[in-house]
Amino acid sequence: MVDINADMTEALLSPECDDESVGQTLDDAHSTTEARRGWILGGVLVLCLAIVGVSWSLASPIGASPDDDFHLASIWCSNSAPSSQCRSTTNTQPPGLRSVLVPIEVSPTILCFPFNPAASASCPVEPASGRFAASRANDGLYPGGYYEVMGLFVSDHPVESVLTMRLVGWLLAAASIVAAAWVSDRRLRSAYVLAVITTSIPLGLFLFASNNPSGLVIACVGAYWCASMAFMAADTKGKSWSAAAVAVLSAAMALVSRADAGLYIGAAAASAFVCTHGWRRAHWGKSAFLAAAALTGMIGLVFGNQVSNASGGLSGTSTGRPLTSTLWNNINNLPSLWTGSLGTWGLGWLDTTMPAVVWAGMLTLCCGLAFWALGMARETSNFAAIGIMVATIVALPLILLSGGGNLVGENVQPRYLLPALPIILAYLLLANSDGAIRSLNTAQRNTLLIIAVTAQSAALHANLRRYVTGQDVLGPDLSGGEWWWPMRLQPMTIWVLGSIAFAVGLLVSLRLADGNSTSEPRFSRQQMNAIETTPGLGVSTAEQPPAVR
Repeated sequence: MVDINADMTEALLSPECDDESVGQTLDDAHSTTEARRGWILGGVLVLCLAIVGVSWSLASPIGASPDDDFHLASIWCSNSAPSSQCRSTTNTQPPGLRSVLVPIEVSPTILCFPFNPAASASCPVEPASGRFAASRANDGLYPGGYYEVMGLFVSDHPVESVLTMRLVGWLLAAASIVAAAWVSDRRLRSAYVLAVITTSIPLGLFLFASNNPSGLVIACVGAYWCASMAFMAADTKGKSWSAAAVAVLSAAMALVSRADAGLYIGAAAASAFVCTHGWRRAHWGKSAFLAAAALTGMIGLVFGNQVSNASGGLSGTSTGRPLTSTLWNNINNLPSLWTGSLGTWGLGWLDTTMPAVVWAGMLTLCCGLAFWALGMARETSNFAAIGIMVATIVALPLILLSGGGNLVGENVQPRYLLPALPIILAYLLLANSDGAIRSLNTAQRNTLLIIAVTAQSAALHANLRRYVTGQDVLGPDLSGGEWWWPMRLQPMTIWVLGSIAFAVGLLVSLRLADGNSTSEPRFSRQQMNAIETTPGLGVSTAEQPPAVR
């Protein structure tokens, strides 16, 4: 076996070597080693992401995602789905909706377990007439692009179709996040990856692998922001084009999924403009790109039927509560919506309670990372950018809730605000004025790994438990449950594989984001000694300070 370290050391000590040749030799060797290591780690990360995606996709039955009956019917009745899979009816529906008949496996008839945590997903319901059942589908309430894409996977086998769509949704979400990190420099990539990890457990992971378009919006809004920041900072045409492509694709996927994504795209563009000093003449060309994205997002927001409901609340009706008392209550309880995505609210139909180890761990991790970043924060423009994003997640829920006289806990859910959280945290991590890369030390990195891995594993187990047996059953063993998919892989296997894959994937992603892309070569102690004591390469013997006697 060839000893690379020995060969490099011998080359350094060779009398024929000079500064230029040694530097080139070390740079070439380092670049080759890092490239090979990066490809290996990248392959491991892809494998781990696939296993985690499969685990979360299988962790809940059809109908477990929020408003799943509506979203599934909208997919089955999209233009891209086979016409034989959907039938229109004349029943009256509110504006933006239409009455349809869809296969019973994806209809409201299967929703026998929501709001009853003790009930498993095994409750059988026989169709009243035939294999089709009544449901409601999208008719302009949502943009429809998400439904058209997923409609391509509709078949005569609803179970296989639903699982395929979940995996496709996970693939698109993961690809947008990875692509945004790939086009970023090391400093931005490190902050972005840390922010995504810290804010995605458990709700983000659940939605990424669901049939709900909110999952794609959450992933793509953050990816758009990261790619836009990379675009503004790019110093070559190649980097600019790569970042712009990722930003455009991410924004497009978000905007065709939900109309309210336009608000977050606009806020992300405005905050990136402020953070990167886009008003400077040198940035005018690139700032036009941000302006175009913000304008597109705002147009989609204004003309989207989702947002037109704000005046009457999301339910379209008002409770009649006094505005002053409603606003006072909502302001005091608003943080509940911000922390809900970290596990203080339930998953699914908000009826899958997360164990305390999930929300306590993720709240500690998120707040700890924010306070650590605040200790180094000096950049005023970052705080202005944070102000834009915070104003968004303050104004949006207050307007929606006040419009219908609703209180926090009614209609507006944490998933509506989650797209802004990783952006806010990433801005904090980037707020040091010296531009240096602030990496976690060993103790901090290990703490993050322990908390995140534990929280993800506990959340996955709790979600599996909710549907396999109901949450009235205790203990770690998921075997012998009342419900499961028609497959050989069992719930315990899925939980173990998902937990291990997440742990390995998290370790690899932190390594790739923070350590693998450094431009400074790493040498062994023997090589450093050779450099320091070789004339012309380091500190000569004559220049070394006298030894202390």
